[in-house]
Amino acid sequence: MVDWIRLLEHNPSLLYGSVALFGLVVGSFLNVVIHRLPKMDAGRRLAPGVLGFSRPGARDGARSANLTLAHPPSHCRHWIRPSENIPLLSYLVLRGRCAACGGAIGRRYPLVEAMTALLFVLVVQRLGIGWETLAILILTGSLITLAAIDLDTGLLPDVIALPLLWVGPVLSLAGWFTDSRSVILGAALGYLIL
Repeated sequence: MVDWIRLLEHNPSLLYGSVALFGLVVGSFLNVVIHRLPKMDAGRRLAPGVLGFSRPGARDGARSANLTLAHPPSHCRHWIRPSENIPLLSYLVLRGRCAACGGAIGRRYPLVEAMTALLFVLVVQRLGIGWETLAILILTGSLITLAAIDLDTGLLPDVIALPLLWVGPVLSLAGWFTDSRSVILGAALGYLIL
């Protein structure tokens, strides 16, 4: 493991290329979360019909009742084959169209993938390899997801937003990025302003 990290540290092209590929894959997963999480959450928190989704158990809400991040597999009018689901590359090869029906694939999909890859590379370039970097990469992915869901729905899912409230204080206990005193004062000031 240490030899692998040393190899990456001494070969920036390999490091940034690996991080970019990892970012594309994470971005592809973030697209699934962005698309499905509001639908999954709509049945639990929102009134029927809000966002065009119904509560699970309703006649047309039966499909969203069985929706998870892993099931059903990605589909249009057919199940998306693995060769059609390669982050960014498939969009370019298919020229932004579904291979089966010819329908347009939303531009947000490659945009989220490319943006995730770019931001991941910038984080690694700035911080190097380490646990702090991993924490910021998770935060970056979470913020991309929240921003896209907010743009689509005007909502921030609690399942992502609430854990982020504790990330800063917990990381400050380890001495990462800032001290605990600054985090507590910042949180108190932010709360009082609201």
